[in-house]
Amino acid sequence: MDLVPIQAPRLTGTPLKVFSKLTRFPGLGNTVLKKIKKDNNFQHVREFASTLGDVMPVYVPLQPPSAEVLAEHTQLAASFSIEALADTSIDVKD
Repeated sequence: MDLVPIQAPRLTGTPLKVFSKLTRFPGLGNTVLKKIKKDNNFQHVREFASTLGDVMPVYVPLQPPSAEVLAEHTQLAASFSIEALADTSIDVKD
């Protein structure tokens, strides 16, 4: 895999605030971000990050989960409640 430099905007201060607000506009924001990702072969960045193993986490899966994994996660999430989590006792060891 050949690595190439990323050519993305480098912004600070007011231009950064304006750019961040621009990316929040429906349609326009997604278009701008997709263009930046496409121009910089961002998919290659994600693939490279996934090869690093334990060195660096990949927060977004490169492929969607299988139907079985998705069903398992949905089943586990159905029984989750904030109230039960709040009532969970934590053992503190001195």
